[in-house]
Amino acid sequence: MSERRLLLVTGATGRIGRLVIPGLAERYEVRAFCRTPVAAPGIAELAAGDVSDLEAFRSAARGMDAILHLAAAATGRAAWEEVHSANILGAHNLFEAARLEGVKRVVFASTSQVINGYPPEEPIRWDMPPRPQSDYAASKVFGEALGYMYADRYGLEVVCVRVGTFPASGQLAPEAARVGKYLSPRDAVQLFDLALSRPGLSFEIVFGVSANPRCRFDLDHTRLVLGYAPQDSEE
Repeated sequence: MSERRLLLVTGATGRIGRLVIPGLAERYEVRAFCRTPVAAPGIAELAAGDVSDLEAFRSAARGMDAILHLAAAATGRAAWEEVHSANILGAHNLFEAARLEGVKRVVFASTSQVINGYPPEEPIRWDMPPRPQSDYAASKVFGEALGYMYADRYGLEVVCVRVGTFPASGQLAPEAARVGKYLSPRDAVQLFDLALSRPGLSFEIVFGVSANPRCRFDLDHTRLVLGYAPQDSEE
């Protein structure tokens, strides 16, 4: 029998999931939960369903040690109906399924866009009030708040990772603006692994970016809480 922990990954074949799961699969037995699951490197088991369906979510979460929640309508241009289904109902069902099925650790992929309302030159601490500027970003603030409630009320261990820029290829294009938000696949694997496995956590919000020279986000808190040591940068 495998000694690896059992990990449910939602949105497993999306932009982030397909690039980080092969690395996470070295330590976890990965079950993918997607509307149309497709076999891919690192995925040991497939579960079909939509995150807006609580019973399907519960079925996928059953027996898991942890959940990495990547599924989302992940763009500031997404229509409200899509954001409501994937991000509002989906976030609620994530934490409720974890509670009902006894999953102890939940890592919620939030976004650095929750602080887009601050001036671009202002340093950002993890505990500053969010200032979202889209339905998508506001839905991630809601997800973070739900995470706190479920940690405080039900004892779930919740880590909200405010992911920066993660290109579909995993690499920034040569002409891309260097604004301090890039997160590389290698650093993402390390970050999510630490968020899933670091002992002694109750509820945390951390920024997820690489060691970028112009970074304005509070990576000191991420290092302190998780032991994160990013290896890559925009440069």
